[in-house]
Amino acid sequence: VGTLTEILHQGQEAVLAAADLKTLESLRIEYLGKSGHLTQLLKSLGTLPPSERPTFGQKVNEAIETFTLLLQQKKQALEAEHLAQLLALDKR
Repeated sequence: VGTLTEILHQGQEAVLAAADLKTLESLRIEYLGKSGHLTQLLKSLGTLPPSERPTFGQKVNEAIETFTLLLQQKKQALEAEHLAQLLALDKR
């Protein structure tokens, strides 16, 4: 496991490269699930000195929001692409 920035960057690259909804769901679980990378960072807050917790917690929460938004956008794009393919088949 790397730093917060590395984890978020890797997750974003994986989401952008995802070609289908199944892959996207796997990534959601990998990063946001119970044992997900970003979830584990939140769970590690207790190991930090009390003075560092608020700042780190805020950064992790922002990363989670960013990742969640990207997942939603990619999901909508994949669904739109799928719908366009279905409509194209329907016109044949």
